[in-house]
Amino acid sequence: MDLVARLERGEREDVSISKLESILHALDLELGDVFKHSKLDKKSDEFVRKFLKLDAETREKYTDIFLSIIDLKNE
Repeated sequence: MDLVARLERGEREDVSISKLESILHALDLELGDVFKHSKLDKKSDEFVRKFLKLDAETREKYTDIFLSIIDLKNE
C-alpha cells in the first residue's frame, strides 16, 4: 500500500510496469484499460468494462451485432 500512497502523491519515479500491472490486476483491470478510452458516462463505462472482459471471439460477434444495429438506425 505504500506504493499506492506514493502514486497518489505523484511520486512515480520508482514505479515499474510490473508493479503497476500488479495494482491493476488487483483492481481487475489491464494496463491498456487505463489508456484505452477517456472518461465516459457511468453506463457507457460499465458497458466498456464488461465488453473488454469478453473473449475475443465473443467481442467480435457482439461488435458485428452492435454495428448492424447502429447502421440500421442511421439508414
